[in-house]
Amino acid sequence: LVKILLDRSCVYSPKESVRRGLIHWLFVNERQTHSKLMHLLSLSHRNYKGIDDILNEIADYHEPKLEEHGQYKLKAECWKEFDIFFPLYSKA
Repeated sequence: LVKILLDRSCVYSPKESVRRGLIHWLFVNERQTHSKLMHLLSLSHRNYKGIDDILNEIADYHEPKLEEHGQYKLKAECWKEFDIFFPLYSKA
């Protein structure tokens, strides 16, 4: 019931929807590579043209070290946008 009342995904613009998805994936997995984030996003979100701009707004990029890939980490100011009822966390 809470999910139904709080899920407002149908009223978000494509940019807002992609932003929410990225924020929640970065929240769950503290550091993610660009390719892993693209794999985690839905197909419709993966095709959004402004993903890199959104990533620059919400995450800090950490350069690759030795055998690691570069990774994104969610900026602290975006933590307040975390929603425990986000559909990603639901079995439904």
